[in-house]
Amino acid sequence: RLFYEFEGTISRRAGGGRAYGATGARLVYPCLDGHISLSRTPDAMKPLHAWITESGQVPRFDPVEWATLPQSGPGTPGPEKNREFEESLLAFFATMPKMTLYEDGQRRGILICPVSSPADLLKNEQLIAREFFVEHASGPLGREVRVQGPPMRFSATPWATQQDPIEVDSPPPAPMSVPAAAAANPAATSRDILKGVRVADFSWVGVGPLSTQVLGWLGADVIRVESQARLDVFRNGGPKRGDGGIDASAYFGNCNRDKRAITLNLKHPSARDLALKLAAESDILVESFRPDFMTSVGLSYEDVRAVNPGIIMMSASMEGATGPHTRFRGFGLTLQSTVGFTHFTSWPGRDPVGTGVAYTDWFATGLAASAILAALEHKRLTGEGQYIDLSQLEACTWALDAEVLAYTAAGVLRPALGNRHPQMAPHGVFPCAGDEEWIAIACRNDAEWQRLAGLAGDPSLANPEFATLAGRQAAEDAIEAAIAAWTASLAKEELVERLQALGIPAYAVNDMAGVHHDPQLRARDHFWRVAHPVIGEADWDAPPYRLSRTPMFSERAAPLLGQDNEAVYCGVLGLSSDELADLFADGALD
Repeated sequence: RLFYEFEGTISRRAGGGRAYGATGARLVYPCLDGHISLSRTPDAMKPLHAWITESGQVPRFDPVEWATLPQSGPGTPGPEKNREFEESLLAFFATMPKMTLYEDGQRRGILICPVSSPADLLKNEQLIAREFFVEHASGPLGREVRVQGPPMRFSATPWATQQDPIEVDSPPPAPMSVPAAAAANPAATSRDILKGVRVADFSWVGVGPLSTQVLGWLGADVIRVESQARLDVFRNGGPKRGDGGIDASAYFGNCNRDKRAITLNLKHPSARDLALKLAAESDILVESFRPDFMTSVGLSYEDVRAVNPGIIMMSASMEGATGPHTRFRGFGLTLQSTVGFTHFTSWPGRDPVGTGVAYTDWFATGLAASAILAALEHKRLTGEGQYIDLSQLEACTWALDAEVLAYTAAGVLRPALGNRHPQMAPHGVFPCAGDEEWIAIACRNDAEWQRLAGLAGDPSLANPEFATLAGRQAAEDAIEAAIAAWTASLAKEELVERLQALGIPAYAVNDMAGVHHDPQLRARDHFWRVAHPVIGEADWDAPPYRLSRTPMFSERAAPLLGQDNEAVYCGVLGLSSDELADLFADGALD
């Protein structure tokens, strides 16, 4: 959507790849025993080229040139140029199994992940080492089954299920009430909820910054810590507006509103003391580096707790703070494959394609924010801080909990179904009048089917055998063809209204222009229009929920790089102007 707002670009389908306009970067490739996902990052091109060469094959792409070509945005390679790159990879990956590619490629610094099925998750070395899957008693089955363990790990309040014995020495505390300020003042807003809470935000890219942005909307003082020596990926990425510099990025602007920003080079000799000073003045510290980085710069949880025993610290890494894959890299675009999402995004009998967006980022963000709020409530009740180890891999497998349970409890490994659904028919996307106009329709039961068939008016749909789900699924191809013939001459907006009036789930399939102008989103004020000093005014995404007693809103645009150095270093940490000048001169704040 941001590419549409900033550039007017409407991306078309790219087969699950990273789409931009009419082009796209491939993400999923077949290999010897399945499929893998590859994110084409600049720093991976040389090791990828060397890896292929070591195997005895001759790569046909120039790693130096390909390190400069973006995966999306202006300059994205077209189909012919992409084939130059893809042909070398297809030949190489075809010779190796996916777990070998995963293990070897990751250790070479290449963002490569396997396309996992639920069965693969049970054999994943990282999940086994972290003992993620647990045995859970199932009453209906009369035996234990393997299910996912905690989506995040709390050091002071370990995950517990109903079957676990819980000793209670005293009555549980009363539920947290509406803050006194909000109860007394009907004009109170969400800014009163976490007023007085400070967050040291050392995270970057998506999950960490998005979760701390929620805390900012709730009134916390979120201080984003960055370094010019290694900028956030989003600062350099498009789309951009204004001067096109590091402060002009739409993605950074969408993930970092309502925060203050300072710069600090954590590898500088003076950085540790400054970071610990900030930790001492904070209630929460969030980071999303590789798991050993904070320890390497003297900012482990033990280091931070030594200066602030009550602090809450969350590490939001790809695969968790322990285990053999702790140093493995990834973004949501490739991690979704390891999680198992990509396994299900395909037509039957075809290669998987992935979602084309960093799906895990949006799923893990909600869990990360909830974990911090839960730890903050525990601290309010007990005064005790704690460490939260959030593995994005583990957290996101909870989106596939039913598929994992079907496999562990019944041995059912469901293949990809395309747009179809095991309990609904028809269930799919159908063409409408116009160029690339579509509607999604789902029949949840036999009554809805009767109303849909009556509205369509096609005599072939009146077949009595179609009255049951089993009968419709047996003739799904013919039913879908008849519905497509009916919808093809109708405007999708009109058809949505007619179907919805009959109680049949139906929605227009929007491109990004449709999303940007969607009347429901506009009516709910989903887009918060805030002016940015470089970008200018833009529509930024609001949260998908509304608080009735404490309305939420965005107060400030995302900060410029280091714009609050003086306010934080002098006002919060108590440094003098001369001390701050010396730090600048010495490069500590690069």
